[in-house]
This record gives sequence, structure tokens and C-alpha cells, in this order.
Amino acid sequence: MSLIKPGTILKLSSGRATAMVDATQGGLVTDFSVGGTRILYPDGQIDVSGRKKRRGGIPVLFPQAGALSAPPPNFNLAQHGFARDMAWEAVESPADGRRVALRLRATAETKSKFPFEFEVRAGIEIDPESLTVSLRVSNPGGVPLWTAPGLHPYFAISADSRLKLTTNVLAFDIGTYRLDESLILMPQRVDMEIPGTGRVSMIPGGEFLRPASRLVVWSDRPDYMCFEPWSAGVGSLLRPDERLEVPPGGEIFCSMRIEVATKSTR
Repeated sequence: MSLIKPGTILKLSSGRATAMVDATQGGLVTDFSVGGTRILYPDGQIDVSGRKKRRGGIPVLFPQAGALSAPPPNFNLAQHGFARDMAWEAVESPADGRRVALRLRATAETKSKFPFEFEVRAGIEIDPESLTVSLRVSNPGGVPLWTAPGLHPYFAISADSRLKLTTNVLAFDIGTYRLDESLILMPQRVDMEIPGTGRVSMIPGGEFLRPASRLVVWSDRPDYMCFEPWSAGVGSLLRPDERLEVPPGGEIFCSMRIEVATKSTR
């Protein structure tokens, strides 16, 4: 295990690609670039409708993606859970600088909001033209663990050329999309042509492709667009037929790969 000082940013690199990871503030990828072209909108505090909010990177949504309505008294979970606000441990960081593994475990604080034992391992790996983020959720406790995790990538888009964005998602049209609208769609690979960047693909895997999983399309500003793989829909953590239940000693796995073909690499 590697203890990381607060504020330390881990850098991954491979060929012309670089990524930054903040383990102590949410265990998230904060930035990803290929050949100097920024693929992700960078993590930071920005103004949204007159309020400062954290946006950018790839937040981990755990124990659930989305918000819960009318949760039981022992579930005090904010929208998208708590993992994106907690300090993670680095448990693997090979010398090649291409990958890192982070871990988040249940604590007294998490049990006051979510009454389960858990261990989440996030694997982050970079290649010359791709970035992979995987989540492995295991249950060290004695009762089934409820979960419905997701990932929340913010893809950078120039506000000036936003209307030229094209994708293979038939239910999404940038010309008619309204800011802060959430489109809840069936899971799928997303291929985008981002003006000034090139071709970028978001490829879900594992539990992000099960029948109950969803693709969520969302943005509240003109300079990024989120295509989010969720393992289940809004509120599914409280629905037995939709959530994931990890048996004692068991685990579940989900992943997302971002592939990039910038104009300079074609």
C-alpha cells in the first residue's frame, strides 16, 4: 500500500498520451490528453449558474449512480454516492508509469450512510491512444452488498464549435439537446467526432453492458458533454430486480475504455 499526501497528483503516460489521477480527492482521473489534445474537461471548481461546483475528469459513482428518492433511514446517500468525495489508497503503481490501482474500503463514516462492508478497486491504465478505467467491487461482509456503480466522464468540447459534434447515439442530437437535460438510454458504445479533436470512443464493459445498465447523456455547460456508463438506472439501488447484489466473498466488475484518434494520429 502506498500512502499519498493530500493534494498529490499521480501522472500516467504512454507514448503521446498522459493522464492525471487524484487519489486523495475522489480517486478520479482528473485529466487525459493525447498529443497535447485534451480529451477530458479537466477536474476543478467552476461556476455553474452562479454557484461553484466540482466538474470534470472521470468521477467514480459509488455505491450508486444517480439520486435516491425516499431512501430508508439508514441510507443517507447524496447523488452519485460518496466515493468521488473520499480519499483512496494507491495499492499498485508500477514503475512503468502506465497504470495505477486505487482502493476504497468501508469505514465508520461510510457505514453511517450505507450499511454495508465493501472494497472497491479502481484500475486506471493508459496506452498511447486509449485510457481504461475499471471498477472491481468486492464484498468482505456477511450479507449481500447492494450496489449500482457508474462512471462520469466529461468529454471536452469547444463551446464555439459545439453544434458540430456528431455521435452514433440515435437518441441524441446536439442541436436540440437542452443543457442540464438527462437522457437515460440503453447501454452502448459511443463514437463521437469532436470538432478540433477527432474521433473519440467510449466503450463500456462488464456490468456496464448488462440488461439493467444504462447510458446517461448529460451536460450543464457548453464546453463539455458527458456520456456516462451506469450499471443500473436512477434509483436502482433500492430496487432488487435492477441493482447488483454482491454475495459475501463475491465481486462484480465493470469497465470503460476511451479510445482516441486525434487529427494528428490519423
